[in-house]
Amino acid sequence: MRKNSFLWSRRFTTGPSVHLSGKVLIVAALLCLGTTTELDAQKRTKVTIRTERTNFKKVIREIEKQTDYDVFYNSKMLPTEDFSFQADQQDVKNVLSTLCAKYGLEYTIKNNTITLRPKQEGKSGQQRREIKGHVIDEAGLPLPGVSVTVKGEGKRGTSTDMDGNFKLTFDAAEKPTLQFSMVGMESQSIAVKKNEELTVVMRESTNTLNEVVKIGYATSSRKDLTGSISSLDTRIIESPAASTITQMIQGQLPGVSVTLGDGSPGATSKIEIRGASTLDGNSSPLIVVDDVPMSEDYDINMLNPYDVQQLDVLKGASATAIYGSRAAGGVIMITTKSGGRNKKPVINYGYSFKKQQLVSEIRTLSTDEFKMLLLEAARNEALAYGYDDITQSTEYNTYTTPGFFGEANTNWMNELMQDAVSQQHNVSIQGAGATSSYNGSFSYADDQGMIKSLYNKRYTFSAGFNTDINKKLRATVSINGSFARKNDNVQGMDIAVEGRPDSKVYNDDGTYYHLTYVNGGRTNMARNPLAEVLGTKNLQNSNNLSLSTSLEWRPVNGLTLTGRYSYQTYNYDTDYYASSDTYGVRITSDIRSKAMADGHIIRVTNRR
Repeated sequence: MRKNSFLWSRRFTTGPSVHLSGKVLIVAALLCLGTTTELDAQKRTKVTIRTERTNFKKVIREIEKQTDYDVFYNSKMLPTEDFSFQADQQDVKNVLSTLCAKYGLEYTIKNNTITLRPKQEGKSGQQRREIKGHVIDEAGLPLPGVSVTVKGEGKRGTSTDMDGNFKLTFDAAEKPTLQFSMVGMESQSIAVKKNEELTVVMRESTNTLNEVVKIGYATSSRKDLTGSISSLDTRIIESPAASTITQMIQGQLPGVSVTLGDGSPGATSKIEIRGASTLDGNSSPLIVVDDVPMSEDYDINMLNPYDVQQLDVLKGASATAIYGSRAAGGVIMITTKSGGRNKKPVINYGYSFKKQQLVSEIRTLSTDEFKMLLLEAARNEALAYGYDDITQSTEYNTYTTPGFFGEANTNWMNELMQDAVSQQHNVSIQGAGATSSYNGSFSYADDQGMIKSLYNKRYTFSAGFNTDINKKLRATVSINGSFARKNDNVQGMDIAVEGRPDSKVYNDDGTYYHLTYVNGGRTNMARNPLAEVLGTKNLQNSNNLSLSTSLEWRPVNGLTLTGRYSYQTYNYDTDYYASSDTYGVRITSDIRSKAMADGHIIRVTNRR
């Protein structure tokens, strides 16, 4: 917490005494009074808090952060439930008066210290009561993480701890109704009238047991399954906050491990179900989209998360029994959205924006530290070779050559790093008539990396149509495609660590500066890390297209015969480019100036 402090000092010496008249004393007193008034005027006493979910302790932290007050309290007396709070440049006294009146507390302010304590009986006409409880399942085991809210006040509530316990504080006259909810459990509402401790038994939701899931080429209710299967929560699917499917399922499915590559935009993700199933082979799960198994090199992130309607994960022997050895690592089954029947056309648009920042600075050597370490290396070399005079060291003579060190002090990490901004646009349409339905979507995602020049741009589209030819025959056509372009620069953060801090970034005319120095009688050039990162491009283009058609025939009730045709094509190519400002091209250009008059390198590879 930042504080403003003032220090007054006077030096006293011995000598003749000085007598001040009454007028002088009055003037001095007025000056001191004016100084005190000015200091008080500078005291910070107002706070701004705008949040939909907070608690008493967090409000206290904001008061200490935004004002000059220190707050003393016993943490055990503070209420733990969450609430919404809005305060715009309000005085601390008004904020505390509002909250203390609500939770049966009182406060005192003396100088810069605020003391909180429970309100003593007799000083308030309104008493408080605390409601405690314990939440368990049908087997009597405690349920942590159960949401406990006050009916009619959705933002006021708490959640159970690891032992299933909770507590809330109310006015004595209040008769609240508590709502208990948890994923996979039936919600309950209990009206609280007495100060007794509650015991709430939550039962598993029958809707979850009767939920229909896909298992390969058939469907089954979850309660009839004997194998292991996990399904992604429909609330996550309906409002995906992630830009890729791997980000959407990370940490959401038991037994499914997701590794998001090296963190660069568009980095290849690795998915493992129940750990690695082989030591040296491919342990990735089989991806099945709309009942069509994809190839081994299929990238699940090519699908738009907004197009997903259902995502199930098959584990164990049940997956292998249906799809064979390809499913040794499990199966991820994805069903994309399709229209039903008799629905008016609906157009949806979604936009998401995300920004990532470094939480701490990545420190590199300063110019003084760089010089000191090089000279220390020269001294160590002289000692290793038994030189009595350090000037006999080759390294020392190199480092002390005029012009070897530059005059700048550049932090190359600051020059190369930036805020990583990601944005995504999604447009979709769905509609259906009495005998047919259609759907389509288009998405554009732009992910920028934390290192300059790194990016990944992805376009995805999908379209589907199905129709009832007659009462027993249905035809379906669906197409999914994607195009991605990313710059996976081979110049990483290591080049910033290796960059010389005594080299400046730009020349006076705005071109990149390249520090030159003499070593062993030969002129050398140091790398400019920013020129290397911005001047080198390793562009990777990938195109994916899949087409699926099916014909379903129901000759009798309970029997469906399906004929399916699917087509998939995948194309991948890379373009490597290095500008004339990069170190490698400048050196190569000096050697082979005739072969590379422009000083550029271009290499193209293609794979299908």
